[in-house]
Order: sequence, then C-alpha cells, then structure tokens
Amino acid sequence: MSRRAPRPGPSAGHAALILIGAVALAVYALDIAVWVLLGFAPQAGAVLAGTPLSEWRSRTAWLPLLVVAASAILAYITLGARPSFRVGRASIAAGVLGVSAALIALATYWPCSQGQSPGWTAIRRALDLIRGNVNPPYAGGTGCVGTLPLGLQAAQLLMLSALGIVGWGAVALIFATRFREFRARSARAVVVISGLDDSTVGIVRRVRGTVPAPVVLVAAVPAGEPRAAELARDVGAIPIELDLLSPSAVRRFASRRRRDAVRGAYLLGPDAADNLRALEILRTAFRDPLSRPAFPSRAAVRIDDPWHADDWRRRHMAGDPDWLVDAVSAVEGAARHVVRELRGTGVELVVLTDASPFELAVLSELSFERRMSAVVPDPAGVAGFPRVALTGDRADEVAEHFTAQLARFGIGHPGIGCEVVRDPLDQVMEGGERAALLMSFSEGEGASRSTFVAARRPDWAIFAWSPNAHGVGPGPLVGGLTSVGPTLEPVDGHGVDLWDRFGRTLHERYVQLHLHGEPVVGDPARGRWDEDLSPFTREANIRSFLAAMRGVQLLGLRWATTLAASDARVDLAELSETEVEVLARAEHESWVEHHRAYGWRPGAARDDRRRMHPDLVDWDRLSPASRQKDVAAISGTLGLLDVLGFRLQVGVPAAGP
Repeated sequence: MSRRAPRPGPSAGHAALILIGAVALAVYALDIAVWVLLGFAPQAGAVLAGTPLSEWRSRTAWLPLLVVAASAILAYITLGARPSFRVGRASIAAGVLGVSAALIALATYWPCSQGQSPGWTAIRRALDLIRGNVNPPYAGGTGCVGTLPLGLQAAQLLMLSALGIVGWGAVALIFATRFREFRARSARAVVVISGLDDSTVGIVRRVRGTVPAPVVLVAAVPAGEPRAAELARDVGAIPIELDLLSPSAVRRFASRRRRDAVRGAYLLGPDAADNLRALEILRTAFRDPLSRPAFPSRAAVRIDDPWHADDWRRRHMAGDPDWLVDAVSAVEGAARHVVRELRGTGVELVVLTDASPFELAVLSELSFERRMSAVVPDPAGVAGFPRVALTGDRADEVAEHFTAQLARFGIGHPGIGCEVVRDPLDQVMEGGERAALLMSFSEGEGASRSTFVAARRPDWAIFAWSPNAHGVGPGPLVGGLTSVGPTLEPVDGHGVDLWDRFGRTLHERYVQLHLHGEPVVGDPARGRWDEDLSPFTREANIRSFLAAMRGVQLLGLRWATTLAASDARVDLAELSETEVEVLARAEHESWVEHHRAYGWRPGAARDDRRRMHPDLVDWDRLSPASRQKDVAAISGTLGLLDVLGFRLQVGVPAAGP
C-alpha cells in the first residue's frame, strides 16, 4: 500500500530565491577563480586592461572586490531563505571565506618565492593572513609584482571576515542561553510551545512553517532537559526555562509586553489537565480588557482521548473573542492517517470489531470528512468514502454511542453508511468489496489475537492499534497487518488545527466556485493553500468563520454544539433579511478591520500590490453590489458551519475555556 502522498515541493518564491542564490554563488566562485589566476599570472590582466589587473591603483580597481562582496552576501541571504540551508549557515560562510582567502594568498605568493621553497614559503605567508598580516611586495624578485597585489588585499578582507564570523560565533556560543532568553523575552510577538519531545516535534515543525518571520517561536522547556532544548533549536524555536503552570513565572514573562504579544500557544504535554491549566494561565496573563486584537491568538491543547477532545473543542471554539482554540489528539491524529490510507488505497468497507477510542476516532473522522465533502466536492466523489460495518459483541453499543454523540452535536446523519452486521467476520471480509479490518489491543493476548488473524488470513488488510507504535507503520508486519499508534504528526492537507482545516475548506470552495477548481500557482491570494497563500490570505479565510461565530451574538443567539431536547434551536432558514443584513454588516466590519491591520487603504480600484481596495469604507457607504457580496459571504459561511455540525440556539454564549 502507498503510505503517504509526497510532500509538496518548494514554492515558486523559494525556487526563485534558490536560483538567485545559485547564480550569486557561481559569480562568487568565478571571481575567486579570477583572483587565483591573477595570482599565478599577474600579467594576465594586461590583456584586457592594458595593465596588470592585480596592480590597479585607480578607483575602478576595487570594482572586482565589490563584486566578490556583493555576490557572497547575496548567496548567503538567498540560500538561507530555505530551511534546509539554515543549519550551520554561518559556519559554512566562514569556511568558504577562509578557503577563498587561502587560495588567493597561495596563488599570489607561489610565484614569488625568491629562491626559497615555493610551496612552504607560500603556505607560511598565507597563514600570516590569520593574524591580519600581508607580506610586503617583493619588487625585483622573480615572479613578484612591483606593488602590493590587490588580490592580497582581497584575501586579507576575506580572511578578516571569516575570523569575524568565527569570533561572533564563539561569543554567541558562550552567551547562547542568555542571548536566547533576551531574544525571547524582548520579542514583540511570540508563539509559545510546550511539551516538545520526539512525539510532538512533527506538529511543532509544521507550526514553525506557518509562523511569519517577525514572530518568534518560543519553546518552554523544563530545567535540566537538554533533549527538549536540542529539539527546539532543531525546529527553529528558542528554548527557555519557563514553567507555564506557574502564574508568577508567566506574569514575569508577560511583563513589559503588549497584551497581544502571544500570537499562539501550542500546549502539547501528555497531561491534558496541565495543558488546560497552562492555557488559562496564559490567557489571564495576556488578557487586555480595554482592547481587542485585530486577529485573535491561536491555541491548541493536547487532549488525547478523542471524545474528550471533540467535546472540549466544540464547547470552547467560539467562547473567547481573543483566542481561537482547538484540541489536538494523538488518537485523532492516528485516525486521520488511517482514513487517508483507507481512502488513498480504495478501501470500500471498513470493519470495526471493538469500541476502542481508536476505532471510534476513525468512525468520527470518516463521518467528518464525508460532511466536509458536501462543502467542497471531493474529486473521488461519494464512492471515495467507504462504508462501515460494526461487528462483535459491542456493535450495538458502538452504533448507539456514535448516533447519540452526533445527535448531541446537532448532526442528524453521519454522512456515511454505518450498520451493525451479524454475519461472521470471514463472511463480512469476503463479501466482494475491498475491505479493511480495524482491531485494537493493549498488550499480550490482544496483540497475539491480531497476529493470529493476520497469519491465518494474509490477504486481509488489518490495521491494529498498539499504544507502543507511532502513527501508521511503514509496511505490513505479518500478512496484511499494519501497526497503528498515537501520533500528532499532521496529515498533509489538514493543517495544524481545525481552524486551518476550516480556512482551507473555505479557500478550496472559492477556488471551485470562481476558478473552476484550478488555483493560480504562485498567487498569494488565489493559489494553493500550503505553497502559495500569504499569512494574510490564510487569516482572511479563518476570519470569515470567526466573524460568523461572533456576529450571531448581535442577534441574541449563540453557537450550540451540545443540544438538549429543551434547547431552542434556530434554523438558518428562519433568519429574516434584516438579521442576515446585521450579520453581513458584522462580516464587513471584520473584513475592514483585518485589511487595515495589514496596511490596506481605501482606493478607487483594487490594487493588491499597493494594498488598496474600494470597499474599505463603512457599511453605509458600500454599493448595493458590494453589500450583496457580504450577504453571500456570510450566508455561505453559516451554511458551512451548519454542515460541520454547529447549530444556532437562543441564548448568551458561555465564557471561554
């Protein structure tokens, strides 16, 4: 079976930077080659310039040196724009400059040995460059020029630059901890990470890829945990010793900062209770009752039990105007990878034999993806979603529990075929459909049971849950048995949290409706979500959901995610034109606030390059056509939320998490 879709290649912007860096590096190498040639043959420059290039004394004599410096700086900056070039970049630069200086010095001194050993004399004199010394010219000697060669001056500057980089690196290494703490504590905007270890490094790496350059990623690591600090540096985060469960420590971290300084918090420790406490402490320390940020902070807390995670996110996603919160689960993460595997390999029937959290999470994920496809039609169509058969002694219990859970969230139909089957397992698995069997075990006997089944029926595709595994195994172990374990590694195309998934869904819907399903490659507004879209455009898509969730409060409504029989539910069709216009006005005000926060201004015509838009005015000054766009936008967003299981209800929303 194919395990994962290939990761997308570099974006057009990064590819252009790599090309520029490669050209600059080639120019630099050519310049050094010319200096080396002129060292061995100083008269070669006279062919073009009429005088040896190495002896130029005019102002233009420094032009080659300027080309060397410019090409070196340009290569250093552009090649460092790709993450794969960032590790050891300063060390590589120091080495390249030092080697270049040594080559030029050796070539210059080699012909001018004055009867001494050419090799040893050249090496000894080249080593003097480390001390910043340049031997005087040796006029009259065989092979020696009459003035100080410009190549030696270039070599001296290159060597001094290399030594400066090495010296700065040594100082930074000595004071690395203090420097990192100063940078983290003085940054105007940070994203805070906790619980960083080998199991969470994947999701943190994905978070790092979404953080814009001015924002600093800070990893709160326990004292005396060098592994966590090492992982933080590997993913581009700054490790600092910060106890997020200590209100006083967090208040000190928050002191002398703006209250919107924390742009995100990803609390990934294994203890869900600690993660929730840390979130509340952060929210309290960075709360400003006098102002509201243009775009809320993002937060994700780790709650591994999938039902607890789903319940918590639905109760708190719209509860705080200053924070967008979500729960991430290692069991849900494994379920998403399995569902991607099932759909990617054309499985038509998924057979569940137990009521473990893993199997229930797979069932929930299949249902959610099917409902999402009603918003953005999936290329695979309905046939791309397998049916689910519930077997075993607890089949009725699983069906009842799953139906009750969906009803509690106001979802009347799971979207997928799901039925209890009384037939023997062999008959279910060999019913003519391509089937996959899901099994769960903890240790010992359960593991043996799945192994025995796989050995007896090697033609069956079996996904067996093991808490000791990590994600979906690389291949079958026995027969068609694949081990599955908890993982927080994001699935390609799903983003880091549910808000990313919502935003991506809205963007894909826009692409299908207005671009015939083909994104404009390289376009920061109409391109591909992962490769092309700017942080501004991604936030703009997520902002639409946020505006709808906040806007209904103006109507005395709230978003209900748990419904009782007595709840006063409000259908979207019951909203009057006046109420829809109130929501459209709130959507427009949110849109204007978001654009202005990114420097957009009113203009006669839309100009993305100059950040100008004619609709950046008050609602009362909008044209009827523009108002209708806002009405259509809010209606579409409300419809998306309804499909995803959010319901309108009379009442005032509860406080945040």
